[in-house]
Amino acid sequence: SIPILSALVLVLLLSTQVFKTQEPTPFYWEFINVEIDIQENGDILVSETQKYIFTAPYTNKRYRWLSLALVDSIEGVEVFEEGQNLFASVGVENNRLWIEWQHALTPPDSHTFVIKYRVKGGLQGNKISWRAIFKERVSTIKRANVIIRLPASLEENIIRFSNKKFKRIGDAFSTLQIYARTIELVSQEELYPGEGLKVSIIFPALRKNR
Repeated sequence: SIPILSALVLVLLLSTQVFKTQEPTPFYWEFINVEIDIQENGDILVSETQKYIFTAPYTNKRYRWLSLALVDSIEGVEVFEEGQNLFASVGVENNRLWIEWQHALTPPDSHTFVIKYRVKGGLQGNKISWRAIFKERVSTIKRANVIIRLPASLEENIIRFSNKKFKRIGDAFSTLQIYARTIELVSQEELYPGEGLKVSIIFPALRKNR
């Protein structure tokens, strides 16, 4: 389990990757809301709520790719729509876990999916990192919201959290510590393809037992 810490630092890295110009894709995300629950043993429980807006005919297959770098495994994958558990295929390719599911699609149309999974072995040394908003996309996210919940052993040990600025003007996310163990991040502008948010939680200077 994570020992009681003298301090905790949360670093938010908003990354940008340039994609080549391509034909417009007939869908976008109205929002992506992510809940990250860090467990006492260093595991991370993640719940992503993604609302797709489809504007023209398109494939009815959806995908989610998750990096397996710096973690032991990703388990317990589930996909829901309107409370119904959808059948999802899962596999590994090039050190990434892929999730695939299908749904009915009659555009113009909207679908909201909830993707849940457990990241095991997320604690590496004195840091936990996870990409809360993925950047490998072909469409825009209109709004994004990320909530990070810390385990009881870290209550009131948050000393600093920062939001590194975008290459575009202004801050991409605002931050708000809403409880002793909860931090919320709210997007201030659209996120274009290639723009994503990585959350890193650093545990410095562990207290030694006397």
